[in-house]
Formats: sequence, structure tokens, C-alpha cells
Amino acid sequence: MNEDGRLAEIEFMQAIYGKIARQTLECADFITHYSETKSACKRLAKNVISETDAKIHDYNNVFEALMQQFRDRAVRDTTLNVHHIDRAVDDIEVKVHRIAEDLDFKDMVYVDGAGWDTSKRCLPGTREDILKEIKDWVDETGEDVKRVFWLSGTAGKGKSAIAHTIANWFDERGGPGACFCFDRTREAEQRHEKIFTTIARDLADRDPIMWRALASAARDNELRHTKDITRQWKKFILGPVGAASKAVDAPVLMVIDALDESGQARSREQILHMLAGNVDPFSSERMKLPANLRVLVTSRPLGDIQKSMKGVSHVRHVSMDDISHVSLESSQRDIQVYISGRLNYLRDDEGFDDGHFKTLAHKSDGLFEWARLACEYIKGMDFAGVEPMDRFEDLTAGTSESITGAHLLDDMYTRTLTKLVPMDEKAISRVRSVMAQILGSFEPLSMAALTEMRLCFVDVAGTSNVMRVIEPLGSLFSGTTDSHTPIRPLHASFHDFLTDESRSGKFFVDVSLVKVDLAFASLRVMERGLRFNICSLESSYLPNSAVLDLDERVKKCIPAELSYSCRFWGRHVQTAPFGRKLVEEVEAFFDTERLLFWIEALALMKGLSGSVATLSSVALWLTGHVEYKDISGAIRDTQRFIRTFAPAIVHSTPHLYLSALPFAPTESTIFKKFAAKFPGTPRVLSGHIMNWPSMEKLLQGHTDSVWSVAISPDGTRI
Repeated sequence: MNEDGRLAEIEFMQAIYGKIARQTLECADFITHYSETKSACKRLAKNVISETDAKIHDYNNVFEALMQQFRDRAVRDTTLNVHHIDRAVDDIEVKVHRIAEDLDFKDMVYVDGAGWDTSKRCLPGTREDILKEIKDWVDETGEDVKRVFWLSGTAGKGKSAIAHTIANWFDERGGPGACFCFDRTREAEQRHEKIFTTIARDLADRDPIMWRALASAARDNELRHTKDITRQWKKFILGPVGAASKAVDAPVLMVIDALDESGQARSREQILHMLAGNVDPFSSERMKLPANLRVLVTSRPLGDIQKSMKGVSHVRHVSMDDISHVSLESSQRDIQVYISGRLNYLRDDEGFDDGHFKTLAHKSDGLFEWARLACEYIKGMDFAGVEPMDRFEDLTAGTSESITGAHLLDDMYTRTLTKLVPMDEKAISRVRSVMAQILGSFEPLSMAALTEMRLCFVDVAGTSNVMRVIEPLGSLFSGTTDSHTPIRPLHASFHDFLTDESRSGKFFVDVSLVKVDLAFASLRVMERGLRFNICSLESSYLPNSAVLDLDERVKKCIPAELSYSCRFWGRHVQTAPFGRKLVEEVEAFFDTERLLFWIEALALMKGLSGSVATLSSVALWLTGHVEYKDISGAIRDTQRFIRTFAPAIVHSTPHLYLSALPFAPTESTIFKKFAAKFPGTPRVLSGHIMNWPSMEKLLQGHTDSVWSVAISPDGTRI
């Protein structure tokens, strides 16, 4: 029975209840009236007895009929309830199965914040031609449809806005899709290693067939955590997408935005191989992608990307720099719509009209980023006696018609900075220093975190107040209005401008000048902030997963600058010039309990897996300096300690002190230095091993016999 029928049954039962209630009231009224006739004589005179018997008989008949209707419906209702219970049991079984599948791949690596952003979509009425072309391509059918659509263009052309618009459009219409955005400021996250696991999980959330296919593939524990892009692509993308294509002939869309911002060319090499169908690097044969798969890729036309995509039969290339494809007139029309929307409030009060907006659009040379900066320049800088029209005239008169492309953006960046930064050497030096810290950090930090880091610089004579420097630069950086929002350049081209002296001139930012400061700051922030049981865990009997508010405790007790320092201090040390003072800071780190507190914090932040790589970075920095062999030995010992006990520490972090440290070999550096400092922990009375076992790790996951193994000369690679 469907839900409408069920509701009808409920309404019918309510009708029976109503009849019974009305009959009961009528009977009660009869009894009341009967009792009022107190005189037996009167009752006899009225022949009350015979009348009463007849009335009672009638009432009984009516009640019996109503009760029979109720009993009939009740039996049927019971049957329906049993049916619903059966269905509920089936639903529970499905949900339990779904939970089991969910557990199979929910621990697959996932990048938060890499999806599309509705605030970054194209304005309504803009980019209509290219958006229509992409939408039509998504919906094309047939074996000859090109699976990959590569949209290229120089910085500022609006590629990302198109990518976010398409991703949002496909999601709103209910299609199975996923969007993955690279970000130059997040290179440290190694997003290129996590792209396909993230996309696979997003696709699975949108399609039950792909969910089951991914859950089946993810039952292989080693495969779930592999960094092998080729295996991820085959098992987590092609497998589930192929399964979906057999059930429903509908497109599956993947949007990969800003591929050029993945990092160095080698970071995207394998991704490009997969998109081009070169799954086997030793074969010229290309793998055929599923007929229902559509991959939209946006990037600047970098050499390595062009080389990989050029000549591939299933790749459709559209360049936004190609006037024959995207006309300058069309781009300028779209930009005029954008400018009109941003500066519309100036029409009445300041005398602006469509002619002014058209002039700006013409000056933009098709660059949306230039148009954005121009709007900020005109409306956002309040100087005494200077009107928006004055700034418009200054901008249009000072921008030569011969300046185009990247040079046009450079001119706008220089013009903006000149207006925002006083032409005083001290002021410019402070601005460059803060910008160097922002650009030199491995992930974006907030003003509050940047300030805390600067307080630990070797030389804080310049400025420690990041807010004073960065707050006026809101047209160039995000996060300038909130002390706890990460700060990052609003556009990748601004990073390129600042770090190229030939383009930025007096505003050139030499990131290498802050490398030593960032290394010292990371170590000193940990010295100040790390402590025993930093999140105040009450019991070692509970696993971390059972501490319901652990995430809130971590956020409260491990502030952003401390979290950052714990994760990136090794990389900052490795990139800094070698120096005795920095060596002493590193040595102090390994000689104090701070080392254990660092391991504890990483485990609570779910970042212990990166600790071995952090230590390897420091070891590489010390290479060739035999006089510091004790530090190198401590590094190797700590790596063995983490590799051996990481499962227990990650499961329940208090067992770093209660299990891992007491069971470390007696001759290990970490045991000799720290075991006595924790006297309340268990002691091994008999059978305590002295040295680390010779076998360090069992390598698993290969699917065939292993006939040879190669080891690099420096012992760091197998």
C-alpha cells in the first residue's frame, strides 16, 4: 500500500472513532435523562421499562456494529504494521550495508575546501558563449565525443569563474559531478597526490552505483592510502565511472581548475598522463576513457601542459587568448556588464554613465582581473579632495593602449601599490617584509597567526603588527578584514608580479630573506606552545575517536601558528641557509621533552603521518656536517620510534607516554633521554629489548612476485 492509501486508512479509522464517540455521548445523555425520572410510579406509568429495554438493545446493536468495524480495521492495520516493520528491517539492512561501505572508504585521503565556490561564478549574462559551448559538450553523446575539454588562457581571463559556474550548474541539475581546484598558496598540502581520491569520494556521494563500486575497490586497505596516481585513476575513477555508464547513459563531470597552480611541473606530470590516456609511461598506446566521462580542465598555457595535451585525439582545446574563438568584443561586453554592476552606485552621485564603463572595459584587454582592480582603484581609495572621477581619469589617461596582457596587470598592480603604500623606504621595507612572510609560508595564515610568528623572528625590529601593513591592501589580498581568516593573494598573477623583480621593481619581494626567520619562528612557537597533555585528555582508556569533543579541543588548545609550526618546521629548516645558531635551536628541540610533545600534538591533529618526512627534511639539511652526527642520530631514532609505535599513538595518544616510550629499546636515544622524566609510566621488568629490530618495515600491496629491489645510494629511496 502506498503512503496515500495509508493516510486514507488513518482518516477512515478517525471516522469510526468519531461515530463511537458520538454514540457514547448519546448513550450518556440517555442515562442522564433516565436517572432524572426518579419516581418509579412515573416510570411505570410511562411504560419506561419496556421503552428502556428497547433503547438499550438499540444502543448495544449500534455499539457492536461500530466495534466490529473497528476490529476489522485494527486487524488490517496490524497487517500493515507488520508489512511496514518488514520494510523497516530491509531499510535497516540497507543502511547497515551502506555504513559498512562508508567505512570502507571514508578514511581515504580527502582535501577539504577544494570544491567549487558559488561566490566565484560568472555574473549572470556574462561569458554566455563559452558557457553554452561547454554545456553542449557535456551533454553530447556518442563514442566520438572528446572526453577532455581543456580551457586555457593567460592570467586574469576568468577561467576559474567559468569552471566554478559549470560545476555549480551541473550540481544544480542533479548530475554526478565533482570539482577540484588547485591553489598555489596550498602547495604544501600536496593536493596533486590527493586529487583522485577526493574526486572519487565526491562522485560517490552523488551516485549510488559509483558509491558501491568505490566501496568495493576501497576494501583494499593499501589501495585506499596509496599515493600512486595511476592506481587511483584506474580503481577510483575509471572503475566507478565505467560501472555507472553501464547502468545509466548520463554524463559524469569532473572539473579540474587551475591545474597550473599544482606546483612544479613534476607535481602534475602523472595527472596529465592520465588525462591524455598515457596510463603506461613505457607504452605509446592510449587508454580509452569511458564514453560518459567529461573532464573540464582550466589552466594557463604552460609548456608542460601544452606538450601533454597537444595532439591527443580525445582532448578538445579552447584558448581564451585566441581572438578567433573568444572575440575581444564579446569579452569587453562581458567585462562592461561586470564593471557596471560594481560601479553602478556612482551613476547618480558621481556622474558616471555607460560611456565610462565602456572605456574601462576597452582598457581591460579582456582581463577580468584588471577590471576588478580598476573598480577597486576607482571606488576604494579615499584621499582628501580626490573624487572617483579623478581616479577614473587618472587610470584611463595613464594606461597606454600599447600595454596588453600580463604587462597590463603589472601596470595596474604598480599603480595600486603606489597609491596604497607611502613612498617612504621604511614603509616599503615593512610591506615587503610582511609580504615575504605571507608568500614564504607553506599555507595561508591569518593576521593573528602571522603576528605570533613574527614575534619569534630573529629580528623583530621592523614590525610585528601585521594588521597595520595588510589591512589597507584589501584589494590585493583576501582575509584583511578578519584577524582569523587566512590571508592570500586574491589572484595568482599578483604572486608572480611580486616575486619577479623585473616586473615589480621597488615592490619586489625576496622570499629568501625570510627563510631563516620562518625556521626560527617555527621552532620558537613550538617551544612556547607545546606542553604535556595539551588537550587535557582525561583517560588513556578511551581511543581518540571516543573523545567526542576532540576536534574542538584541538582547535582551542593548538592555535593556528602552533599547528602550522608543528607541520612545517622541518621544511622551513631545510630551505634556510645552514647556520650554527639555527643548529643550536634544532639541537635543543631533540634534547628536551618538546620532541614528545610535538609527536603528541601531531597525533591529535591527525598529522603524525607527515612527521617522518619532516624529520627527513632536517636530516637532509644536516647532510655533510659530520660534527652534528648526534642530531642526525636522534633524527633516525625518532623516525624508528614513530614508525614502530604510530598505530598505538594515533589510536589513543596518551599511549605515547604509557606504551610507546616504556617499550622503546633501552639503548634507543629517545628512551635514554626521556624515560626517566616520566616516572609514573609502566616499566618493563623482563625481556626489554636493547636495540631496534633489524627489520624496520614490511612492504605490502604488490600484486605479483618481486624479483628485484633497487635502493638509492643515499639510502632514502627504495
